[in-house]
Order: sequence, then C-alpha cells, then structure tokens
Amino acid sequence: MRLSEKKVVGFVCASHSMVHIAELYFAGLLLYMEADFGASHETMGKVQMPFAFFFGATAPLAGWLAGRLGSFNTLTLYLAGCALTLPLVAFTNTPLQLTLALALLGIFVGLYHPAGLSGISRLSHRPGRALGYHGFAGNFGLAMGPFIAVLTADALGLGWRGSYALLCLPFGVLAMLVYRLSRLEPAAHAAAAERRTTRVHFDLPALALVLLIVGGNGILYRMVLTFFTARLDGVFAPVAEAWNLGPKMLSGIIMSGFLLIGAAGQLASGYLSEHFSLGKLLAAIFLLSGISLILFGLGGVVVVILSGCAFGSFFFAAQPVANGLLSRLTPPEQHGFVYGLSSFFTFGVGSIGSYIGGVVATRHGEGTVYVAAGIATLVMAGLPLLLPTHRMSRP
Repeated sequence: MRLSEKKVVGFVCASHSMVHIAELYFAGLLLYMEADFGASHETMGKVQMPFAFFFGATAPLAGWLAGRLGSFNTLTLYLAGCALTLPLVAFTNTPLQLTLALALLGIFVGLYHPAGLSGISRLSHRPGRALGYHGFAGNFGLAMGPFIAVLTADALGLGWRGSYALLCLPFGVLAMLVYRLSRLEPAAHAAAAERRTTRVHFDLPALALVLLIVGGNGILYRMVLTFFTARLDGVFAPVAEAWNLGPKMLSGIIMSGFLLIGAAGQLASGYLSEHFSLGKLLAAIFLLSGISLILFGLGGVVVVILSGCAFGSFFFAAQPVANGLLSRLTPPEQHGFVYGLSSFFTFGVGSIGSYIGGVVATRHGEGTVYVAAGIATLVMAGLPLLLPTHRMSRP
C-alpha cells in the first residue's frame, strides 16, 4: 500500500475498532447494570434494542452523507457524536433514561459502517485484503470492548457509569485526527478511479439474496453477543470462585479472548476471499459457525472453551466475505448506498435479536439462545450456494 492508502486504511480501521468497543460495552457491563437497576435479562434486552435498531436505521443516512460530505467527514461526525453522547449514558438513573441515551449513541455509531466500508472498498487497490484488515480491527474492538469495560468498572473501581464516561476520551482524540485526514480523500478517490478497468453493474436478485443473508446473520449476531457474558458467567462461576476471581470480570476476559480469535478469523477470510468462490466460502463459514454455536450452548467448561474458540474463528469470518460480495455486485459509486442498506439489515433488522435472545434466555436459559442460533446458522448455510457463480469467483 502507498502511504496515503495506508493512512486511509489505518484510520478507518481505528474508527471501526471504536464502533465495536462502544457496541460491546453494554454486553461487558450487562451484569453490573442488571444489579444496579434490579432488572432481568428480558428487560435489559429491551433496553439495548433501540441502540441496536438505530445502529442500523441511520445507516442509509450515513451512506447518503458519505456521498455528499465524504467518508472522512462522515466518520468525524460519528466520532464526535459518540464523544458527546457517552457521558449522557453514564449519567442515567433509570432503565428508561438508559434506553434513550443508548438510542442516541446508536444513531451516531450507525454512521460508521457505510462511510468506512465505502472508503475501504473504493480507495484500496486490494479490497479483499483491506476488508480483512477492516474486519480484524472490528473484532479487535469487539474483544477489547468487554475487557476494557470490566477492567475500568471492576479493577479500577469506576463502576459501569464511570466506565462509560471514560470511553468518550479516545473518541474525541480520534475525531480530531480523522478530521485532519479529510483533505486526502479527493486525491485518493481520483487515484482509485484511475485504477478501475471494468464497469460493475447491479445484480438485483443476487443483491437481494445477500441482503437477506446479512439481515439473518445480523439477528443471530445480536442474539449471540448480547448474552455472551451471561452464558459464560453461568458456566465459569464455579471456576471463578475456586480461583478467587470476580465472576463478572472472568466472564468479560474470556469473552474478549474469544472475540480476539475472531479478529484472526476475519483477517484470514479476507485473504481467502481473493482465492476462492465467495458463495462457497460463506456457506462453509456458516456451516462451521452453526456447529460451534450449538456446542457452545450445550457444553460444560471444556466444551465451551473449545467451541468458543471455534465460534470466534468462524462466526465473524463471514463479514469480510459478505462485504466482498456486496462490492462485486454493485458499481463503486453506489457502494455507500449499498453498504448503508447492508448495515440497516445487519444492525437495524438485526436489533430484534437482542429481544428474541432476552426472551429465550429468561424462559429457557442462556444456553438455549446459542443452540437456537446455531440451528438457524446451519439453515442459512444453504443460501450462499444460490448466488450466481460467475459473480462470486476470484476477479
């Protein structure tokens, strides 16, 4: 990569990490907030659902803004908005106030994905690899989110409110840095346009199928991540007691480890997407993910550790492949719009996963959430095989 491209990819990836740090803060602090408010899993699933909905619902707006204002200006708006909103989350005193503050936070984090993904796919001369780096950064943020949350809330004694308030600082610093890079965007777009030698046209039936896949995967994504620490707490509570560790902290640390493995899975899938049919690759990923989720929901300590590692490796590997599919099915000038739709289906439609997971966890236990998600993932494994092979092969 040239220097300007390295800067673009680097700052977009840093912004992506911060999105998912903010997103997984809720899961990392779930048990603290439930204890503070005296709330059930079902109630907290409802509290989190508006955040998840607006995470996706603002994505079409973000795609439009990226086209009008530029990707970096849109990223600056997202980062600055989060820096100003996070202290509001910290000052809430009731579940309703928390719901409203998180919804506002969801509006700002929802601006990221269309702007970031369109910038990556349009400005990189090796988009498959760049999307792998992008996915790696996202999973690194997912891994660090619950770890930083429990570290600041528990080990540093800040509580969940202090933990949320502290998070505004890196958002503010990154907002200033990204704003300074906005001057690189016009030249980078011009260089990218010179590299293009072929014209890509819309494939509407295939695009609709991919959006259906990402919407279904978004529901499962929200189900799986929202109650991850609760599932781990139920399995590892005896271990935490034997080792004289706080069970909430141990669950957060283990969750971070599994998600960090997912970062490597995303990076690997980015490389594989340059050499294999994307449809077949996505089907294989769903198959392996479904098996690992079922085992994660049914197993004891050893099985949960092994299946959690497998889950981290495979579940998140789908994201660079799906984003690569969208890139191949749409012309570059429409990437912002299409990634906006994709983010809406992933995070907006997917937001109902937190409520579904909350109902299942409250009535049948956290393990059942993962068994149900695993079965649904196995069913989804057949859908990518319906995509046209001539558009899914290595370009």
